[in-house]
Amino acid sequence: MSEKVIFYARVSTNSAEQLESLIHQGQTLTDFMKKKNYSNSVLIKEIKSISNGMSQTLKNTLEQEPHKVNIVVMNFDRLIRDFADIKFLRFSVKNIISINEKKNINMESQWKELVPYIINSVEEIDKLKLRLKQYAGVNKRKRTPEEQVFTSKKRSLVLAGIISKDKYNDIIDDISKMIQKSQDLKCKNDWKHIANIAEEHGEKSILKDYKNAIQRQSDGEEVRFTIMKKDIYGYVKKIFNYLHIKVDDDLLNNFVNANITLGKKIVMYGDFDGFNNMLDIKEQEKFDEHLDDIVDILKKISVTNLNGVLTENEINKIKNITESIKFKNNVVVANNEETSNETIPKKKKKTT
Repeated sequence: MSEKVIFYARVSTNSAEQLESLIHQGQTLTDFMKKKNYSNSVLIKEIKSISNGMSQTLKNTLEQEPHKVNIVVMNFDRLIRDFADIKFLRFSVKNIISINEKKNINMESQWKELVPYIINSVEEIDKLKLRLKQYAGVNKRKRTPEEQVFTSKKRSLVLAGIISKDKYNDIIDDISKMIQKSQDLKCKNDWKHIANIAEEHGEKSILKDYKNAIQRQSDGEEVRFTIMKKDIYGYVKKIFNYLHIKVDDDLLNNFVNANITLGKKIVMYGDFDGFNNMLDIKEQEKFDEHLDDIVDILKKISVTNLNGVLTENEINKIKNITESIKFKNNVVVANNEETSNETIPKKKKKTT
């Protein structure tokens, strides 16, 4: 029986750049595996910091092996950054191979050669901790709504670019818009819009799954629905499978999360297409702060008593404003089994 080989890829965070690195590591390790024709092998990918010790997932895997195994990594610091883990590796691992460093370290006779790599990685961690400490000491300015929306857009676009690889740009763009719109379903046409996008790419069950929610809106109930993350994730995964688009699970999860977040930010702050400058944005923020006060005032106005004071067009405008504000604040999460009546809490007013 051939020796077991574990291919190990790791990044510390789920930022778009790190996810791209994780995909690259996984692909390079897979190519290496095929090139060397390893038959008894497994690929492990993780998002985890190891500054405080080796990955517990990897440790558990090694402990379950009856014999010592070989480990292949892109760089030694992907595997170990703590001297305390050397003893465990000497007991569990026969060889550690680094593709980028072009080095094979035998853990029985050459384990000391790991030390310089650990020292370098520890020094890098210490520098990073110092930078983070210095950054934490700076009073951070609160991001404006526009900046929050743009940041969410950037993350969404970066992840979409990683997935599309310039081959599926239009499809990924459609799916991104579908996910974003799933957080702002105000009427039957909105449901049809996301259902049409999904159906065009092989997923046909949205309208059926959410028929109760759609019926409530068709019956005249003024409510805005959002679709839960687990359901959106399921639809997107089915679409990718249907289109034979291979996507790493971690990347897919972060892609869905990024677009859900962007959809919620757009609902909360708007898409800012109509704003020409920061002054317009400040005015919108001021309006949001006093939204509850505006609602209370409008509720006290008797539209019928305004006949002769305002024109019919002005009276209709007041009616529309009142209805739109009431509609904006009546939001529930849609459930494809049983519609939830849980109201999403409104943003708290700022206190001075």
